Amino acid sequence: MMQAGPQQIVYVTQEKAPSKVLPWIGVVLILVSLLLPYISILGFTLSGFEMIGILSDMMGAGFGDLSSDGSGSGSGDSGDTIAAIGATMFMLSPIFFIFSAIVSALVLLVNKSPRVMGVIHLSYGAILIVLGLLMPTGLGFSVFDFIGFGFYMGAFSSGLLLAK
Repeated sequence: MMQAGPQQIVYVTQEKAPSKVLPWIGVVLILVSLLLPYISILGFTLSGFEMIGILSDMMGAGFGDLSSDGSGSGSGDSGDTIAAIGATMFMLSPIFFIFSAIVSALVLLVNKSPRVMGVIHLSYGAILIVLGLLMPTGLGFSVFDFIGFGFYMGAFSSGLLLAK
């Protein structure tokens, strides 16, 4: 007669796939932010989509000479340079945000994590905030007084792209 040894119990665990709900909410919030004011000055507002329209009109019309002598070189101090970089980044932010949302959505559709895009997107918003803090404010108001809720929502909802 054969005797069987002690029975072995084997537990099989499956890794649960991380939920993609929070990153999808981040993508939706970025897209919704484009409908909200990015610029708000005394009741005058421009949404992210309106800013994209203005940029496309400017590109279609051409930018013209960058300085009065046509050379494109200006003489300014570092405050002017910081303001120019910040203003350019701010004007391009709706385009960057929509690009970020599309890339993140595509990454989510193939069941990957959009964390890299989230880090890039959040860094873009943080750089803009730092540049805004460094801009000269000798007129008694801050550049942040003109930035609308849509920009902040679009910039910082990218934190949801970082969720596992």
